[in-house]
Amino acid sequence: MGGSRLASCLALLASPVSHAFELSGLTSTPLEPACVDGCEATDRSPVSLMQLNLGIHPGSHGATLEVSDEPLPAGRTILSTNPRATAEWMVTYYGNAYLLPSFGECAEAERAAVVLDLGFNKTQLMVFVKPKTSLGGDLDPNVMIPRVEQVVVELFEHEANYTSWFDNHDGFRANSFELSKAFEDGYNVGIFEHALANGEVTRQEYIMFFFPYTMYGIQNVNSVAGSSRSDAPVDLPRFMLQDCRDGGFGLGGEGVAPSLLQKAHSQYWKATFMANNPGTALDFAIKVLGAGMGDSPYEWPVEEGCTGATWAQFETSRFQLHFVNSNQYQPHKDTIKDFTNRVLSVRDLKAGNFDDYMYNSFIMRVRSLDTYVKRLQAESIDYMLLNVGKGEYALFASIPDNDITFQLRSFHVTVEDPTPLEIAHSNSVSIGGRFDSLRATLHWNVILG
Repeated sequence: MGGSRLASCLALLASPVSHAFELSGLTSTPLEPACVDGCEATDRSPVSLMQLNLGIHPGSHGATLEVSDEPLPAGRTILSTNPRATAEWMVTYYGNAYLLPSFGECAEAERAAVVLDLGFNKTQLMVFVKPKTSLGGDLDPNVMIPRVEQVVVELFEHEANYTSWFDNHDGFRANSFELSKAFEDGYNVGIFEHALANGEVTRQEYIMFFFPYTMYGIQNVNSVAGSSRSDAPVDLPRFMLQDCRDGGFGLGGEGVAPSLLQKAHSQYWKATFMANNPGTALDFAIKVLGAGMGDSPYEWPVEEGCTGATWAQFETSRFQLHFVNSNQYQPHKDTIKDFTNRVLSVRDLKAGNFDDYMYNSFIMRVRSLDTYVKRLQAESIDYMLLNVGKGEYALFASIPDNDITFQLRSFHVTVEDPTPLEIAHSNSVSIGGRFDSLRATLHWNVILG
């Protein structure tokens, strides 16, 4: 690498993402690929494809890193059969989305990343990854994702009212998604409402859509439904969910703390996951992540034909985690339970086996990983603790009886020595080199503000 190119790389790597935006002109065209020619030797372990260095160097452009005594949402890594196209789609239809600079491609994976500017010094990172899969048959993401996309196509052909795949989404009360433009361009976007058990209909409407080439969706609250301020086209398709929603208190009931009944401090207010077992997911949120029980209008366990769900909420940020089992809207071929069992049959974190579907991970920033390592150990939940470089550490854990992966990031851990990527890489030979792809994601080396 030439001296001038190296200098530009080092400058970028030492800058917060806001500075990267300045360099790229805030356009959908990233900086000329630099800093990484393909996947260099220092950038090839499993933990590099999915993670970026999420930190801020103190004093860099006056940026500060928000930390808290509770986990704070930072973003997601998402499987995509075409990462670049997914990222460019976001930039096309989101006024607050910026494509991060490309750092070249690896033989082990393709990847692209977008950051959403949420305002008030908050961002959401989206990293799209297509790993070199070692999975075959129905588990191959290149087979599974098109199958999920076809289910969504059939939904919008009004062959159903909903699909359980839509339960993998983030929720916003407001954002810059250009609804009319996406709809006019032929993308499947719809308005969803809930029919209550008492025969009434919820007053709240939701705009929902899938990101192309992924298994991931978005739910936007249509807060101005029916008003002149609504940008929803009049011919936007509508769907009515029959899910036994009671419209009142569910699992939370009278035991929910008053603080947990209040709205989140950000327009980005929740992360929702399709759950095989919402009960164990709630246990994880409470016992491992330290969340409180949320106010869910659904029950769990639940009778067949009804949606079951548990909700968790963090007391300070009021950010929510929803774990949903819409069994009445699950595909016949890939039921929630069957799909989850197939994925978990190849998942073995204790052996260092990072399977493809762990690339669908939810990233949260924590002050220290110590508390969470101890809690995982107390609950006998396997985990993977990695040193991802530049003084940052990543803790991966999979919620028992669910295909739901959390990735906690911090600059502090003392209770256990994290595995360096180089060692994890050398130990991955016996599991088909899965660490090659992961490392290519973890070492994007973009500093986020």
